[in-house]
Amino acid sequence: MAETDRNHIRIKMHTRIFVEVMAATDTSASVLLQCKVLDVSYGGFRVNIERELIVGAILSVCAELAAVEEPFYMAAEVKWCRPHEDGKSGWLAGFKVLKSTDT
Repeated sequence: MAETDRNHIRIKMHTRIFVEVMAATDTSASVLLQCKVLDVSYGGFRVNIERELIVGAILSVCAELAAVEEPFYMAAEVKWCRPHEDGKSGWLAGFKVLKSTDT
């Protein structure tokens, strides 16, 4: 789905989340990428992230929300990912939050 294929309005939000791009094994720790949420909508969000993600990947995400003491954990699917168009380093990616029954 392209970034412009939206059914819901987006609300600007600037918060930090962590995306687990490689799960822990018996011999290695998990790999977490810290990224910045740019906006959210019903069922999804857009982030600024330091490296490319695989479209279609289902990843564990942890969000730190100012109004809530405990971190919020969820599973989300990478819907699109592309480099910044304005020459900035890093990538932009769109996620679809999965229903808890699907995770």
